[in-house]
Amino acid sequence: MKHISLIIIMCVMVALIGCTNANHKTVDGKDIAQTLSNESDTTITQTLSDKKDAEDELFSDFIKKFHTDTVFQLQRLNKVVDGWNSNDLTEEDILDETDTIMHYEDYIWNNYDLIWHLHDINDAVCSPEWKRKIENEGDTIMSEMVYIPSSSCFYILEFSKVENKWFLLHLVVNFM
Repeated sequence: MKHISLIIIMCVMVALIGCTNANHKTVDGKDIAQTLSNESDTTITQTLSDKKDAEDELFSDFIKKFHTDTVFQLQRLNKVVDGWNSNDLTEEDILDETDTIMHYEDYIWNNYDLIWHLHDINDAVCSPEWKRKIENEGDTIMSEMVYIPSSSCFYILEFSKVENKWFLLHLVVNFM
């Protein structure tokens, strides 16, 4: 019962900020799913992840659905998503030269900001201005970088495979 209530609340949050899947989004007149299937600018380095056991979820299938189905996306968030958000840095953080580099564990995403940025990432994935690079970090870890070439604007999403299903574990947002 608690899980159903949580899913309903998350769906309402998504609807309130305009992240619905009722209308198919298009880019240059093409459906997002079609755009994602034509990943000509995407470098996908997958070896072990695309080997499918009886119930294993292929990362390539997962990532397409993750960026096109917001309900599925909410179901595939780790309980705690950590990472880094340059938007939350203050002037003092930037000017403090004695500060060490922030580690993933130092920043925990709240649900509102996480959903907000995931909506922006979904749009960026289909934009010709943004590029994607997906890398295999091991048997159960995959990372996706969505970036504007020759700029410091990027998102890094790190996914972990748990019980044959992929989940978002880390999110890095940089717009400095």
